[in-house]
Amino acid sequence: MIAKIIGGPNTRVNFHDDPVQEFFYKIKNEMILKVVDDGTIKDVRINEGEVFMLPPHVRHSPQLPVAGSYGLVVESLRMLGILDAIEWYCFECIACIHWIKVPVNNIVDDLPPLYEAFYADDAARTCGDCGAVHPGKGKAPPGWADT
Repeated sequence: MIAKIIGGPNTRVNFHDDPVQEFFYKIKNEMILKVVDDGTIKDVRINEGEVFMLPPHVRHSPQLPVAGSYGLVVESLRMLGILDAIEWYCFECIACIHWIKVPVNNIVDDLPPLYEAFYADDAARTCGDCGAVHPGKGKAPPGWADT
């Protein structure tokens, strides 16, 4: 098992497609778990003391906008050949504008270079459907992570 303590403030603008289920336990304050459901982005609120089990392959983006908030996330180790995906969506039309599928051995080492490559690439950040440009790291639209 992989167990992580995640803390705020943290506002993400990417989504994770995890091949395994994830268990969330909100220890202090609250969080919003953005999920992609049938072409729309919805908010799942997880309040202090609550738990939430996210099924495999539900695109999600944890938002912890309050300083000092933290929670526990637990998921299974990846078996050989299992791939995770990271996705970015257009904030204007909700089209998926960039998608990366990779093996993840160490979340701290493996993912940040992929994020930085996306944020540095204007072409990758431009929506092919409507032409809007994704604002990049930590630049979510107003109200994105309001609790």
